[in-house]
Amino acid sequence: MKILEDTPYSISVDEGNKGKANYLVISAGYFNSPKEIKTTTQLLGLIELSDSSTGLNLYELVNDFLFKGDEGLQRRNNLMGISTDHATNMISAQVQE
Repeated sequence: MKILEDTPYSISVDEGNKGKANYLVISAGYFNSPKEIKTTTQLLGLIELSDSSTGLNLYELVNDFLFKGDEGLQRRNNLMGISTDHATNMISAQVQE
C-alpha cells in the first residue's frame, strides 16, 4: 500500500460471500505516475466479516485497514473518493433509538 502514500487514489468497497463466510473487499484505483493517464486497480484487502455488517462496523474495518499507523495519515490525505454498490449499510447512517 506504499503507493497510496504517494499518489491520490479512490477506493471501492463491497461485501461478498463465499459459502457461509462474508467478506469485505477493498480495492484502490490510482494513477501510476503524475505524467501517465493510465490507471491501476489493485485489490488491497479481503477481510472476513463477523456477524455484524452494519455501516459503523464496515467504516471501522476500512478505517483500521487503511489509516492506522504513521503512514495512515498520508493515505487519508490522498483519498479522493469511495465507490460502493449503494447497499443500505454502505451509504446511510444508522440511528439507534
